[in-house]
Amino acid sequence: MSRSHLVLLLGLIIVFHYRSDRLLGHTPSPHIMLPQARKDFEIQTLNVVDMRWGVRDEATDDHMGTELCLKELRLCQQLSTGPSFVSLLSHKYGYIAFPRVIAADEFEPLMTQVEDPETVRLFHKWYTRDDNAVPPAYILTSISTHIPEYISKDKGMQKGAKEQWTKESEQMQDALESAATRVFDQEKARKYIISVTETEVEEGLLKAEDFIARQAIWLRRNIEDIDRQESSWELSRYTECKFNLGAQKVERAQRMLQELKEHRMERRLNPDHIFHYNVQWVGKHGIEPDTSAEQRKYLTRLCKDFTDIMISLVTQAIQNRKLLHDRLTEECMQHIRLCQAKCAEFHGRTETLERIKSYLLDQSAKAPLVVHGISGTGKTSILAMTAKLCKTWLPKTPKLVLRFLGTTVESSSVLPLLQSLVQQLSILGNQSLRAELTIDLLKVQLNLLLEQGTAECPLVVILDSLDQLDTSHHGHSLMWLPASLPPHCKIVMSSLPEEKYETFPALKKLFPDEDRYIQVPELGQRDALSIVSLWAEKRNRKLTPPQMDILLSTFRKCPTPLFLKMSFDEAMLWRSFDPPSRTVLQTTVRTAVDFLFSRLEKLHSRILVCRALGYLTLANNGITEAELDDVLSCDDDVLNDVYAYWIPPMRRLPPLLLVRIRTDIDQYIVERGADGARVLNWYHRQFTEAAHERYCADDAQNKRLHGNLADFFAGTWANGRKKPYSNAKGDLIEEDRYVTSQPLHFGEDDYNIRALNNLPYHRMHAGNVDLLKKECLANVHFCVAKLHPLPVEALLDDFTAAKAAFPGEPLIKCILEALLLSRKGLQTDPAQFVPQLLGRLKDNETTAEFKRCLREYSSKVWFEPDVNILERPGGQLLHSIHVHASDIDMMTIMSCGSYVITVCSGLNEIKIWNIKIDPPRLLRNVTGKGQCKKVAFCHGDEWVAMEVDSVIKVETLKTGKQCMDIPFKGDAAAKAFCVAGKRRDTIVTFFGKQVNIYDFTNGSLLQTLTSSSDEAKFGAMSNPSGRDRYVGMTSDDQYFLSVLDLDSMTLMPAWRGCEKYTEEDWDGEFFEVPIRAFGIPPDETHIVYLSWFTNEIVFADFNGNRLRCVRVDEMRDIHTIKSVNFTADGRFIFYIEERDVVFMNYSTLQEEDRLEHKHDVTGACTVDMVTVVTIAEDNNLRVWDRSRDKKGTTHKQARTLDPIDDLWDFFPLGNQDAIFVTERFKGAVGLYDVGRLEYRAVRKLSWMKGLGYVEFYRGDNRSVVMYLDRKVYLFDLEKMDVCFVFPGIVSEQSVFRVTERKQLLVTSRGGKNLKLYNVTNGCVDAIIKTGHTKNINGLEVNEPGTLAAVSLIKGPIVLMNLVTYSRMYEISARTYRGDDSARSVDYPMMLFTRDSTRFFFGAYKGLDRTGDVNHLICWDLEQKQELFELCDRETQAEYEEVKSNKSTKITYVYRLDDDRIMTTCLDNVVRVYDVKTGKLLHRLTGHRTTVELALSDVTPYFLTYGRLQEENCIFLWDKATCSRVATFSLDETVKALYWSDDGTFFYTPRYGRWNQRVSDVIKWTIHNGNRPTPRPDVKQSPPLYSNEAILSPLIINAPNKVEKGYQPEVGDPDTDDEVFDTVDEVHDTDDKVPDMDDEDFEDNSG
Repeated sequence: MSRSHLVLLLGLIIVFHYRSDRLLGHTPSPHIMLPQARKDFEIQTLNVVDMRWGVRDEATDDHMGTELCLKELRLCQQLSTGPSFVSLLSHKYGYIAFPRVIAADEFEPLMTQVEDPETVRLFHKWYTRDDNAVPPAYILTSISTHIPEYISKDKGMQKGAKEQWTKESEQMQDALESAATRVFDQEKARKYIISVTETEVEEGLLKAEDFIARQAIWLRRNIEDIDRQESSWELSRYTECKFNLGAQKVERAQRMLQELKEHRMERRLNPDHIFHYNVQWVGKHGIEPDTSAEQRKYLTRLCKDFTDIMISLVTQAIQNRKLLHDRLTEECMQHIRLCQAKCAEFHGRTETLERIKSYLLDQSAKAPLVVHGISGTGKTSILAMTAKLCKTWLPKTPKLVLRFLGTTVESSSVLPLLQSLVQQLSILGNQSLRAELTIDLLKVQLNLLLEQGTAECPLVVILDSLDQLDTSHHGHSLMWLPASLPPHCKIVMSSLPEEKYETFPALKKLFPDEDRYIQVPELGQRDALSIVSLWAEKRNRKLTPPQMDILLSTFRKCPTPLFLKMSFDEAMLWRSFDPPSRTVLQTTVRTAVDFLFSRLEKLHSRILVCRALGYLTLANNGITEAELDDVLSCDDDVLNDVYAYWIPPMRRLPPLLLVRIRTDIDQYIVERGADGARVLNWYHRQFTEAAHERYCADDAQNKRLHGNLADFFAGTWANGRKKPYSNAKGDLIEEDRYVTSQPLHFGEDDYNIRALNNLPYHRMHAGNVDLLKKECLANVHFCVAKLHPLPVEALLDDFTAAKAAFPGEPLIKCILEALLLSRKGLQTDPAQFVPQLLGRLKDNETTAEFKRCLREYSSKVWFEPDVNILERPGGQLLHSIHVHASDIDMMTIMSCGSYVITVCSGLNEIKIWNIKIDPPRLLRNVTGKGQCKKVAFCHGDEWVAMEVDSVIKVETLKTGKQCMDIPFKGDAAAKAFCVAGKRRDTIVTFFGKQVNIYDFTNGSLLQTLTSSSDEAKFGAMSNPSGRDRYVGMTSDDQYFLSVLDLDSMTLMPAWRGCEKYTEEDWDGEFFEVPIRAFGIPPDETHIVYLSWFTNEIVFADFNGNRLRCVRVDEMRDIHTIKSVNFTADGRFIFYIEERDVVFMNYSTLQEEDRLEHKHDVTGACTVDMVTVVTIAEDNNLRVWDRSRDKKGTTHKQARTLDPIDDLWDFFPLGNQDAIFVTERFKGAVGLYDVGRLEYRAVRKLSWMKGLGYVEFYRGDNRSVVMYLDRKVYLFDLEKMDVCFVFPGIVSEQSVFRVTERKQLLVTSRGGKNLKLYNVTNGCVDAIIKTGHTKNINGLEVNEPGTLAAVSLIKGPIVLMNLVTYSRMYEISARTYRGDDSARSVDYPMMLFTRDSTRFFFGAYKGLDRTGDVNHLICWDLEQKQELFELCDRETQAEYEEVKSNKSTKITYVYRLDDDRIMTTCLDNVVRVYDVKTGKLLHRLTGHRTTVELALSDVTPYFLTYGRLQEENCIFLWDKATCSRVATFSLDETVKALYWSDDGTFFYTPRYGRWNQRVSDVIKWTIHNGNRPTPRPDVKQSPPLYSNEAILSPLIINAPNKVEKGYQPEVGDPDTDDEVFDTVDEVHDTDDKVPDMDDEDFEDNSG
């Protein structure tokens, strides 16, 4: 148990009478669990046990039993949260213990009063004067010294020996009691005459501090008629009686018991903690609950009283400790206590301390100081003394931060360590800085806080044992350490020097200055003598001169503090009278450790010690004492050995046995943090290695021990499950071991991390793959539980290790590959484990059972697509890793292909990835560099060059040590750089017409060159690319190419890549043709470049002379190629083409391979044509293996009809499970059956050239509105044809809305008024004038279609009555735009409540306490007044306070139901407001990109979609609680989300890929638990097409283009004249190059 951590240890010291075994045998063991305490306390199940159970004869031989019990009692007082002492004292006073030690100045006077010569002889036989004790004392010799048969295995001989010892000890005890009363006064004589029971009561209650005594409990039983019972053996077990004692002894025992109970205990205890139980003697045995109902009631009441008071006191104590000790204070106190303990035994090391002092006083030192030495050299003690003395060394009192790493939970891993340091430094600096949640941000905070040191108050940080950090978050790389220190700040650290521990080599790379390292020297002989003398004095011991010589001469053979400490501990067992044969020491640490182990085995039983230390050694990062106790209690080899001497009433390990072992090795055990608990582990690695060799050398035995540990963490024998064992007779018996249960989680958000981390580890090392899969890796509950509190990598590590251990297990391999592809989704929401794995695992015999478990797993809501849309394992894609939360700007690869660097300038992130390990891992984050534009490997791939602002920063790859800064001034858009040379030791910068060439080895400028071309200037778009000798680049406008020769330092003249061209349609004007991409092949004999408009591949020499040119008709279209790259051998060329990476044979220019992505590819790298790394717009880093077979496509194909290539618009049709769809540019329309996932009808459209594109708008369930060149049509879906043309025209920027009253609302042709078409007869119902000359730019209609709100550009909002066709009134622009009433709003937000009493509209004016931010105003339609404003003022103020670029600006408003509205905002948070009060009800967070909503009145849910590719995630929310209930992360984007009419499913149209895959529609099923949502019995509308229909193309006969002089049509009362521009705008003269031929867009007849 922890001595320095908040531990819930229900330490129970019970003073038993001799019938306690009968009591416990009939009493259910109280079992107290406090789940609410698990987050802050280590829980040990409370079992009531006798401290003397299981004590072996070898252990009683040294008379240490009473002392160990008292030591454990004191330990409970230190650690217990709540009661530490419970007494069952009743009628028996107890036996008087024979003293093990008697001071010489007491022993000798006592002997003068012993008259019997035989008794005097016995005293001198058993007691020997030990002058090594200070002061001298007489020591009771071990029993076996004079009676060897006492520990004999022969039962007969042992019995006789015990009888002899009992007789002789009782004779001495009687004489001692008599002499003490005559020689000493009453108080001094007490220790010789009081019982062990009273000794324990004194220690646990009477002498305890008040706060401990107030927590004590007394369960006081009174047998009312016990005095009337005849003396008997049975009665002697309850009280002292004449059966075995004389009358005088009985009388004295009863008198002393009465004094103890009535006058001492009752006065000290809280009266409320004394529970009285009056019972009668029953039968022969006194307490017989089997036959007495009253006694059964008594025992039941006693157990209930005990349980209730314990829960009450412990719960209150927990609350009190939480109030008194916050987590940071408790953390600091633990390190302070450890520091004090180390300092208390420190001596010497003056030279080392002086060197540390010099460092602290050195104002020029800018790097940390590292103290190093092999294990056991005393580094921790040296740093502890540094912490103590630094306040006296420095002229001004410093701020001190101290951590002994690995000794607490928070100091065992980098992330909590940095959070703890940041919190403490923030308090020391009087700052209210909240610790971040990532290593990168914490490092930034740490560097900032280290600057608080001043000359008047310097800062000293001490970090001991860097090697003790675990490896999570790359802790051993030490990249979190500051590279240099600010003034008045010093850091002192220590580490082991061996390379295998990783930290020291990392330190050497980070801080190469040898002056910053201090090696701890060997301990000198003089220091050793002083240290030993000091230690002995503190233990009140000394050694004889010959013994001291033995100790020091042995130390010279291994002069380390650890060896000295072990030798000293052994020497402290020597007595002054011991012969030379007993004063022998080992000569090495290893032999000393082995000797200690052998002594433990002899004293405590070999099997018990072997198992206890074996479990400790095999444990995964340590084991808690409670866990070790439980595991040993289930090990029947141990219990059979322990219970060979006595069988207690419950089959568990007697607690004192583990306490005794722990006591003997306590100084070599460390308590550290792991998985949120306090665990035991070896303090020195020599102990670990020795224990492995001694106890863990047998693989078969190790597997059994790992299996036992796994059984514990699986809870195999918990919760009342009885474990079978064979007794001495060979009978098979089952008994409860009362071990702690191991649920996967204790509460909703409180997970059992110990079990989640240790169960798979031990099952794997036990070699039991079936249980490993059943309980862990193929157990859905386990996997989901582990993903919640731990990073995805923790689960991946389990699978990766299992795959290596069991390579023949296909299911483990399949799940691992699926997890690797699901990493991004699982990081977003661990609950996605089920849908992600279902979507990625193939349907086969291997996965069938696991997929069945996935479907049956959850009782919660989840959803999945009806077709496979996720990338599945297999094929060439190995890994897909989400590397940044925003756009990846670039990627580069090391020349050997081991490391890849990714850059995200939007988040100021640079990450270095090791892609050669499986799975790829982050090597380190490059932090503190600001916004980076470009990175490159250099200096033989050992360094990294980064463009940051006005410098190119160069640092080492693995450690991040700064190497140099190269100046790089100029505007970011006007400069570029690249690396070149054989080892990439040359850097070339470009700015304007100037080229600078630098040497990386020393940072010197080699040459400055100037371009001779006036037209060609260099800049950020030049994209320079370097080889060994040559560097190629374009001009900034990408019209010219140039080559730099590094050997001759010559910049060759620039040449135009492609000649200008002219287009007939553009009046003969000439246009430049840019160079889309270029590259220099590895042989550096020529350059290859592409023209993105003329579709040419050009091969040219370095002077621009064309060697070869490949036109479009000789290869595939290259207009989408983004880059050209070559493989290292020059045999292949690869380039990015939209969503593909294409590999081509360089000689034949024939395509060899293609890596298909679901998003546009933005970068690709390869070294060997086998391993390929790509990045795409979804911000994933993908690793491919082209040596693997390709995966067959799984894309769904339409059955009969030719599908629409690229879906664009979608209109759900009521109660039909069908939608109306249109193609991009409206070349085709169709009806799509969502239920069957196929088309019912498709029709191609064509119209006159020059009229633009057809647009469609939602109508009713049987028709849609069609718009073409300002004419409006009603398109009949039953005929898939135009049914009529509405008269007149509408404005070019018209709004369209079909209401419930069958009216189509559009804007008049001048754009100033509202025109109402009747969709039933095609006529104009009315025109409602706004009364303004400003154009309409927004329209909102209430649900019944009776009211409309029209917003005007830079004008008011006009409210209209659609029943009376009248203008009601207007809301002035100043109301919602404030002083900026002339400001134009493109998309005004407007919304009516369902009851049409209130109207919400967007406001664009300033708010109280915040700046201008778009918000909402609630308007009372009847009272014509503003009611309130809706905005998240609190969050907006927080953003502005920290100068964040986030904003609560509202982008769209939705009606959730009658009482609530929802808004989407620029900070990607969805907010829910009360429509009656404007109160902010909920902030729905989780999205990282722009959010879209999908709502339905008939479903209990709503959907949100983070639609940008870097997120691409759908959330399902509970409408009533606004809580997220399910998540799904997609691999590719979808266009929108639509609910079915009955709300039981939703569907998402999926984008197509030109020339590769058609668009389609995905149907999503919502599951409630393991069942899909049932569909209500709703009458369906008649289907428009019950069978697939093949329709002929439709030609739309549209009028000529509307131009100036247009005359209104008959039946169109629209008099709103439009204003034509005076300048003919046939061409957009700002666009020099058209995107595509007109025919490609307008003539879509197919």
